[in-house]
This record gives sequence, structure tokens and C-alpha cells, in this order.
Amino acid sequence: MASAVERLALAAPLTGTLRYPLDSLIQLGRLILLDYQSHLEAIEDAAADDKISEATESLADVKEVMWVLDRKRWKEEEEKARGGSFPEYTENAKEMEALNDPRQAEKSLLIMGANHKAEYVIPAAVKLRRETRGELQVEGGWKNEDALLDLLEFISKNAHSGLFRALED
Repeated sequence: MASAVERLALAAPLTGTLRYPLDSLIQLGRLILLDYQSHLEAIEDAAADDKISEATESLADVKEVMWVLDRKRWKEEEEKARGGSFPEYTENAKEMEALNDPRQAEKSLLIMGANHKAEYVIPAAVKLRRETRGELQVEGGWKNEDALLDLLEFISKNAHSGLFRALED
């Protein structure tokens, strides 16, 4: 069975060249994931036992999405949790190549929705960001960030995971 990415590519060949604020989008995506992770950890620390399981499950989902947007941080957190490196990842040549590939973040970002957890983790992180980012510093100051947040939400949808791809060198 063909994946959603393959089906879309066959039905609609990718023919355009798109320029977009990649660095800002990835930086913001990483920031909101970290903020959401911290928020969930605070809930987990303060909650009764019944709430811990919800926060713990959500934290596991955040870690999966973090693997998509920020593999270096994901690897560091996994090593910290395990008390050292873990050979099933570090000895996998393909994984280490992807970890060191400067274009991996873009490749992963554009197909983020292929991970079904992104479809609800990213909107929850975006919602938290909008609720907690504070007052406007400059008139219209949130307009640009809101556009990037909207794009992150759009890309996180599973149905949209095949719309864009990074150009290969």
C-alpha cells in the first residue's frame, strides 16, 4: 500500500520552488515543543496519580515529535535518561548520518504530519504558546509569529504531510 506521501506525489507532481522562513519556523517549532514539554512536566510533578498518566503519555508523544524537529536534543535527552549513549541509535549509520545532516530538519519538518502524534502535539503546543506569550511588545508584533504558528499547524496535519518536500542536492 502506498503511503500518503507517495499517493499525493503521484496525483500531484511536485513542480514548484517554494521559499519560506525555514530557520525561523524550525526555531519556533523547537521553542514551542520545549515550552509544551516543560508545561507537561510541571503538570506531572504537581498532579495526583490519575493526572500523571495523562501527562506522562503526552510527554512521550512530545518526545516523538521532538525526534522529528530536533533530533540532537532528542538524542541528548535519551542519553540523559539512559545514563549514557545507546548503541541501537549511535551505531546505526543511517540514523547518525541523518543526525549530522544539516538538511534533515527541513526534510523532517515538511513531512512532520506523517507522524500522527504531531497532529495533536503541535496544535496543543501552539495553543499554549498563544496563551502564555505575554502582551504585545510592538503593535502587530504577533502577526509574523502567528503566521509561522499557523504554518506549523498546517504542516503537522497528516493529510498535508505529502504536500512539500525539500529539494535534494
